[in-house]
Amino acid sequence: MIHIRMCRIISNLLKATNERLWDEKYRELVVFRTLFAHTDVLPSQDKDLHRWCKIQRDRFPNLSQGQQRLLMKLGFRI
Repeated sequence: MIHIRMCRIISNLLKATNERLWDEKYRELVVFRTLFAHTDVLPSQDKDLHRWCKIQRDRFPNLSQGQQRLLMKLGFRI
């Protein structure tokens, strides 16, 4: 029983960490869009943000509706 509870706690912590990391990268994309008026980040502009955007495009159908809405609101190209 303790093992199951610990697994749930760890799972919840990982989920919260992933959500926090997603939010941080999203905020970076908002800043990028403010500066450049688009969301097509080139590797030469920001390698990490470029990689994150590619992952979001690949995973778009599996993102939460809230995450999808936020990206679409920015004009994110799928």
